[in-house]
Amino acid sequence: MSNYDLIQASFEPYTEDELILIARKSAKALQLDITDDAIANIAAKSRGVPRILNRYLLRARDVAIYSKHPRIDSSCVVEPWLLKLRLIVKTAQGRQITELGLKHMGHTSFQEMRLI
Repeated sequence: MSNYDLIQASFEPYTEDELILIARKSAKALQLDITDDAIANIAAKSRGVPRILNRYLLRARDVAIYSKHPRIDSSCVVEPWLLKLRLIVKTAQGRQITELGLKHMGHTSFQEMRLI
């Protein structure tokens, strides 16, 4: 097999507007009650790939079910993202920011945060 036998193709990622349309169709097919803000957040995080968008949509649905939210909103989308990036952690006292989260916000430590 020579290099001339290979098919070379490149794919363009979907635009955010196209992903929003795909998310709305997927949400309707799954019979989800979701806010426009949550759809926009999911579309922005999906890196132009509908498969990733649908996975995030299902994850947001699972978070909403687990936390007993009747409607998927931005908190159902943002919280798993923050947990994945280790910017917050779940504790018995609720969600708490991590050292990494503080650094991301421009603070160097919890001590500096207390002085503000």
